[in-house]
Amino acid sequence: MQKLFFVFVFFAAIPAISQAQHGKAIHAAAKPKAKLDPAARVPTVANDSGKVKVQGYQPPKFPGSEKKMHEFIAQNLQYPPKAKEAGLEGEVFVKVVIKKDGSLGTPKVVSGLDKECDKEALRVVAMMPKWIPGLRDDVPIEVGYTIPVRFMLQ
Repeated sequence: MQKLFFVFVFFAAIPAISQAQHGKAIHAAAKPKAKLDPAARVPTVANDSGKVKVQGYQPPKFPGSEKKMHEFIAQNLQYPPKAKEAGLEGEVFVKVVIKKDGSLGTPKVVSGLDKECDKEALRVVAMMPKWIPGLRDDVPIEVGYTIPVRFMLQ
């Protein structure tokens, strides 16, 4: 009976040890990379002239606000007739580089809907005015930005 009990304990312990070692391996592999607190990334300091200097990183901005960007897209977007007839709805994601002067680089579709909608999304993004460039330590930098262009039937 003692032998049976010993064998049972031995075999019951193997999965527990295995899971513990496996858990350590998963934990080590899934260890998150260093995360930065968003508030800590954009500290500001007032200098002698009273102007606020941005330290850290500040993302690029469409003139006005993100809401204004969506309004611009809605006003300039022309629903492709074939997509409209087919009842096609969805989003096209367009990646563009906002340059140091706020101008936009050549837009590229990273996730499309169909050929006609993709082409229209590229056209509208290419029409956008200059953005407020991204800043790192108060110096303009080039930043990649993905813009969603939504196609919705009314």
